[in-house]
Amino acid sequence: MKKKKLSAILAVIVIAVGCAGPGTDAGPGTEPAPTPESMPEPSPETIESPVQEDQEDYEITDQQDVSIDYKDYGIDYETTDMNFHEFPLNKLVAYYLGGDGAYSYGANFELHDRFIANPDEILKYIALVGDNIIRDEPAKVWLCDALVYRYFYDDTYTIDSFRELLDQLEEIYKFESPEIEELLLLMRNKLEEVIEYNY
Repeated sequence: MKKKKLSAILAVIVIAVGCAGPGTDAGPGTEPAPTPESMPEPSPETIESPVQEDQEDYEITDQQDVSIDYKDYGIDYETTDMNFHEFPLNKLVAYYLGGDGAYSYGANFELHDRFIANPDEILKYIALVGDNIIRDEPAKVWLCDALVYRYFYDDTYTIDSFRELLDQLEEIYKFESPEIEELLLLMRNKLEEVIEYNY
């Protein structure tokens, strides 16, 4: 009789252990499998944002002298031998803006050539200093005129190639930099004046 009772108890224990589910304690040293309700919600710091494409920053961040006062560069307009090729950009811009009339001649051509070689650098610098007023006009107006001035008198530079360059730059800077878009528009309008003047 005792053997029958013992057998029955053992059978119950075996059945109970066999029916243990994933959420049941399976013994010391083991943890129940987590359920959706038991999992903690991720904190804002652990949620990854979608990867965004890097966009070029069109602002000039270099620590450089951006004065447009020619006196800050020791410029003497009575010195006739000016090698503009050796001028850093900030000095060249200051020289052009400070030299009214014939004094600016030559510096404007150098600005044009640098623009053709590296338009991004020139546009960014003009955008940086362009709101300064020089002879009742913003500096950007004078500088954009300088970039186009060569086409009034020098037919070795084709207007078509310059127009194509403006087209490319407008596409690049569209919706990226309103300041540079304005500069490109100033140049395009000046170019139309050149076309009307010459043709």
